[in-house]
Amino acid sequence: MKKVSKAALVVLILLLVVSPVASASTVFTQAERLISDVQKTIIAMSTAALAVGAGFGAFMMKFSGGDHQKIANGKKLIWVSVSGWAVINGITLIVRTVQPYIQ
Repeated sequence: MKKVSKAALVVLILLLVVSPVASASTVFTQAERLISDVQKTIIAMSTAALAVGAGFGAFMMKFSGGDHQKIANGKKLIWVSVSGWAVINGITLIVRTVQPYIQ
C-alpha cells in the first residue's frame, strides 16, 4: 500500500512539474483570471463577514438590557467588522491598481 501511495505521489509531482506550458501569454492569462477570481471571492467573503459581525454587534447592543459593557462590546464588534472590511477591500483595490502593470 505504501509503495502504491508513493508511486502515485511521484507520478503526480512529475505531472505537475513536467507538464508542458503552451505559451507565456496563456500562463499570464490564467494568472490574471485566477487573481480576479480570488479577489471576487475575498470581497464576497469579507462582505458576508461584515454583515454577520455588524448584525451580531447590533443584536448585542439591542439586547444588552442597559448594560454599558455589552453596549460597548457591540459597538466594538461593529467597528472591528467595518474596519476589517475596509482593510480587506483596500488591499484588493491596491492589487487591482497594480495588476495592469504586472503584464
